[in-house]
Amino acid sequence: MSIGMLNYSAKTLDDFLIWLYQINAVKIDTEKGFTLKLHESDPAAPLSLLYFNLRIAENKGGPLTFAEVQRIAQLFHAYLAGNNIGYDGICPVPHAGTPFAGELQEIVYEQEMRTVPLLTLEKKEGSDGRHIGMLLKTQDLPRGCRVLLIDDLITRAGSKAEAVMSLRDAGYIVEDCIVFLDREQGGSQGMAALGVTLHSIASLSSVLEVYRHDNLITVAQYCQIRAYLKNTS
Repeated sequence: MSIGMLNYSAKTLDDFLIWLYQINAVKIDTEKGFTLKLHESDPAAPLSLLYFNLRIAENKGGPLTFAEVQRIAQLFHAYLAGNNIGYDGICPVPHAGTPFAGELQEIVYEQEMRTVPLLTLEKKEGSDGRHIGMLLKTQDLPRGCRVLLIDDLITRAGSKAEAVMSLRDAGYIVEDCIVFLDREQGGSQGMAALGVTLHSIASLSSVLEVYRHDNLITVAQYCQIRAYLKNTS
């Protein structure tokens, strides 16, 4: 990704990443680690040394406020416009992607003077974990249109793959997915295998460089996390 295409300076994005750390949207624990959604299907996977909580208060008490949601949606819009990525509708992966999609819909209307339908997918939680179900709402978007998939981050693309298949089963074209953070643990390859291009505003590698530069993590932590990524990508 080229920051220049976003009309945002590298420093602006770096400052936002630091802000996310300061509000506890990013947590680091190189001793105990964290469990992720991927551990539902792969409990033997190494625990993550980082945890990104890009959720709002209404969604499991997340730390993000409207200001952070708006900033991420602005980054999404600038990226999509700067890279000429076309879409007729937008669909969040529930529930983490929902606030970003709603705000992006507002930004498109205000800046482009066009209404982009917002599609809604079912989220099911059961004994076997969380899964994306059928399409619930389309806001009258005709079948055969291009739908942009939106989420907060991507690890191995499990929920994104389910969302893609649900949308395609309903008759829509899904060729692009945008997230704020790519954890660089196979998500891009998983999307590519489905014929979907993954777009991200930040990568885990770039986040680590910012945090090391600003002494938010030690050199030892940086090396441990890099080793973790190498072993789980």
